[in-house]
Amino acid sequence: MTLIYTDSPLGVIGIPDPANPQPMGNIEMEGGEPIAMAVTGGIAYAGVNTSESFAAPSGFIKAIEMETGEELGRCDLDGQPESVALSPDGSFGAMAVANERDEEAGNGRVGQMPAGFRHGSDRRREPGTVTPSSGSR
Repeated sequence: MTLIYTDSPLGVIGIPDPANPQPMGNIEMEGGEPIAMAVTGGIAYAGVNTSESFAAPSGFIKAIEMETGEELGRCDLDGQPESVALSPDGSFGAMAVANERDEEAGNGRVGQMPAGFRHGSDRRREPGTVTPSSGSR
């Protein structure tokens, strides 16, 4: 068993023996801060926030081979990722883009633009791919 946590960079802890967890290192997230993670079949899908401002949110999903830390691919999300989920068999992925609101604008009210949305990814063709499927957004 392995624990992965999003703490910029991604932290990885091996837990072959729950009474004796072992640090396994970090995986750098070049260009952004990891926000969310889902793992299947030895491939981690990290939602990475690259936003420089509330008015211009940005981010991407990055596929990572967990054994080597190698980047397998990435996909621009056109907004700030909030969560990543995979279907039980790993064939589909969903990414929620929430676009963090500015707590100083309008007394932090909800409904600030740009609004959030969702992306989907059909992974049946090739594991490790992170291209949006039709119907996203």
